[in-house]
Amino acid sequence: MLSSWKGALFWGFIIWVIPFVVSVAFYSPQGVLLIDEHSFNTIMVVVGTAIGAIATVMYFKGVERNFACEGVRVGMLWMVMSWVLDVAILVPMGQMSLPAYFSQIGLQYLSILMMTVAIGAVLECRIGKCAPAAKPARKRRK
Repeated sequence: MLSSWKGALFWGFIIWVIPFVVSVAFYSPQGVLLIDEHSFNTIMVVVGTAIGAIATVMYFKGVERNFACEGVRVGMLWMVMSWVLDVAILVPMGQMSLPAYFSQIGLQYLSILMMTVAIGAVLECRIGKCAPAAKPARKRRK
């Protein structure tokens, strides 16, 4: 179970809505992209990553235990939320097929899951609940 459903849903929505609002600024009222597509994609990845990082830090401030499990759970929730919102709003707006959506945009949401899992794992290690790092073998002196 998530530590805070309210917080998880709030930050999951923020992760989706801020990049969406930013992206609108790069389109004309007729729906024409106003900048180079590669530049647009780069900007959106940077914005999405920054918002995802901020949301992850803010969410984990309220988590007190089971950090690794929480990272998996909240990451999955945020990823699925983003997919559902995109399929409901972005895909119809862009007149994209689902395969095109997932290959061009949808797979990028895996980075949210990777980020939350990584933060959860680090926090778990901080409280001593992870395996110690392997030490390199020492050379024997003769």
